[in-house]
Amino acid sequence: MTRFVTLVLLPAFVLGCCPPKQWRGMVFVDYSMRGADGIGHRSEMSEGLIYDQTVRKLVTNQTLSVDGGPEFHQTALLDYNTGMEYIVRDNKCTKMNITTMEPGCIPTNATVMNQSYMGAGAAKVKTTMYRFEDEQMLVYLTVADDGCVPIFYEGAGMNRKGGIYNL
Repeated sequence: MTRFVTLVLLPAFVLGCCPPKQWRGMVFVDYSMRGADGIGHRSEMSEGLIYDQTVRKLVTNQTLSVDGGPEFHQTALLDYNTGMEYIVRDNKCTKMNITTMEPGCIPTNATVMNQSYMGAGAAKVKTTMYRFEDEQMLVYLTVADDGCVPIFYEGAGMNRKGGIYNL
């Protein structure tokens, strides 16, 4: 049985603090999700991602493990112009509708939860943590104050397909 798992951990922002139009990042995720069938799954994922707002595309190279099983690798291209997502795994390409929102700005109604920093000395980065709702997800997002670059994302709630997520 082939499973395709793609989760791009980028909240859908509307207005406010906005990340750069082009950026790249590394992400590690340990998340649990309960599908519409009521069965719970635990997944671990590391991914390198590149987002370009000018062409409205995001590409991510992912290494995943579902329910403690063997790791597998895949590449996902999300084309927000067409609303399509392409996942390449084992030299096979799967095309589907995009199920995640396009990255954007932090909503103006977001609540500032904490202002802090990461690192020390000359490497210290000032940060702000925001809390807001994104569709049916409660989101805590920490960004660098200089440039609104996403640093940490935590979310819990339901996705568009009815699955329950804890990120």
